[in-house]
Amino acid sequence: MKQFSYQAYDKGGKSVSGIIEADTLNLASRQIERMGLQPKQIAPVQMADKPVKSNTNPAAETPKKNFVPSGKTIRLSQTQLVLFTEELSELLESGLQLEQALGAMENRKEFSQIKEVTATLRQSVREGMSFSQSLKKASPSFDELYCSLVGAGEMAGALPKILKRQAEHLTAMEDLRSRVIQSLIYPSFIVFAGLVLMFFFMTFLVPQLTTLFTKTGQNLPLPTLLLIKISSFFKQFWPFIIGLTIAGSGGFIAYIRTVAGKKWWDVVVLKIPLFGRILRAQAIAQIAQTLSTLVGNGLPLMAGLRLVSQTCGNTQLKSNLLKTMEMVGDGQSFSKALTKTGSFPPMVIDSISIGEQTGELALALERIAKRYDKELKRSIEAMTSMIQPVIIVVLSLLVGLVAYSIITGIFQSISGLRVKG
Repeated sequence: MKQFSYQAYDKGGKSVSGIIEADTLNLASRQIERMGLQPKQIAPVQMADKPVKSNTNPAAETPKKNFVPSGKTIRLSQTQLVLFTEELSELLESGLQLEQALGAMENRKEFSQIKEVTATLRQSVREGMSFSQSLKKASPSFDELYCSLVGAGEMAGALPKILKRQAEHLTAMEDLRSRVIQSLIYPSFIVFAGLVLMFFFMTFLVPQLTTLFTKTGQNLPLPTLLLIKISSFFKQFWPFIIGLTIAGSGGFIAYIRTVAGKKWWDVVVLKIPLFGRILRAQAIAQIAQTLSTLVGNGLPLMAGLRLVSQTCGNTQLKSNLLKTMEMVGDGQSFSKALTKTGSFPPMVIDSISIGEQTGELALALERIAKRYDKELKRSIEAMTSMIQPVIIVVLSLLVGLVAYSIITGIFQSISGLRVKG
């Protein structure tokens, strides 16, 4: 690994300097940023600046040993998976071969799951196994979609581009997950407080008020009568309700994991308001970008469609891609085949049609990917901004209805007592 001297600013604005080891200037910059510093200047350390080791005692120098994998199943966190993908894509883009890039990552000084996974990968690659197959062997964190994309990149000779795109996709999904979690913290507190309040109303307050209402002998308003019926039912059958909810949730999850259930759910999920739009935009952006990379690197359209269909996680879109591939194989144009499947928006089809006419299909697909990446970001922002107000409004309505039912019942009872008096 190379040594780089740097000057940077810490969080307080104080200038600091030092020397770090990295394979490239980009990796050195990223390492400095992970230290919480803002790089000002980075430069490689010249060989003359390094202390010269004495060769008078060769036994004093310990030969460097390769890291030996433990053989255990290793899982990477989402952050580690993103870091691994980004670092490997940068090393490959810098001109290193796959085994050299894996060796550079294996020789990292810090011990982590990334180091051990990389050692397993390098060993498998040296034994002649393809990189995509090696990923499946190294860790279950590399799912089927990830391995299929890598396999497509290997076949097209575009592995660095595919990895870079995958790193961007994983980063976007991690950003979505963190933003959704952050946006749900306050609503979750409100939901918990609302559930506690509803439980108190239904199990303690409403039964006591029911006794009071019965003694007055007055006719109660319809909202109050409904509340009393619901409270009585909940108090009597709450264990059954909770058990049924758990069983129903478990049964639903088990069903959508079956072949038929997944096909049904993949169709339904694309129709869910806002959420379905996000999934569709994500799928189209990934399909377009991957196909653009494959076709742009000289892979025939038929082979590209076959590989892209393998990387598509939604069975509905995958089925339509396979139908498209069959129609293209029968001599139809790509845009007309997509039109017949009916799963892709007119804008996508129009752009592909123009790309076919101008002979710039890869460029047209890349433009589609960029457009849907922007749409994906807008949809995510819209969803995260709507979560809090929607939850608060729904809970406010529920609590308001319960409070209204109780208050109108009390007022009705008091009015009846005054009339009798």
